[in-house]
Amino acid sequence: MRPFYVDDMPMPKEESFAISQDLEAEILTSMEVAPNPFKETTQINFSFKEDAVVILQIYDFLGREVAAPFSGPINANQNYEVQFDRKNLPGSTYIFKLSTSDGRSYEKIVLAN
Repeated sequence: MRPFYVDDMPMPKEESFAISQDLEAEILTSMEVAPNPFKETTQINFSFKEDAVVILQIYDFLGREVAAPFSGPINANQNYEVQFDRKNLPGSTYIFKLSTSDGRSYEKIVLAN
């Protein structure tokens, strides 16, 4: 027999989708994925205080890379926008990873059906 909850449901807290922020604030100026959750496409925005080589990757929860929407050098103090199209990915939760030689940051993204 499975247990079940009998009471008023607790109010959900406003959730931040950031999982980890390994890139130090001195290097990474901003990182945002919006809209999140999304159905077809979402915009990934980021900027750095230093020149860097950046790799953006999307992983499923089994750790498999399912997309790599951007890879290459970027200039300091510029806002970068990368559009991510889900193509044939099923609705689920994925992990967005932004990497440089200085570290990496992760963000949870949700693809709605």
